[in-house]
Amino acid sequence: MGFSFQSAEERNPTPSHEQLQSEKLTQKEMICADIQAQLDEINEFIDENRLLQKFYAWKALREQMKDKGAEVIE
Repeated sequence: MGFSFQSAEERNPTPSHEQLQSEKLTQKEMICADIQAQLDEINEFIDENRLLQKFYAWKALREQMKDKGAEVIE
């Protein structure tokens, strides 16, 4: 009839601890790669639009505005 009897392990193989750990590491590596790609994209956007220079200029202006002894220019 062609019946073959398999053990419980053959029917439902369970991965070893090492296999599970390697799968977790590859998943973490994929997540890290995705996050790194997003970070690179954000940094490229900041550089292209010169947002960092604008931020530091704004910060300097804000400090000047807080300075009560600053000269008012009309």
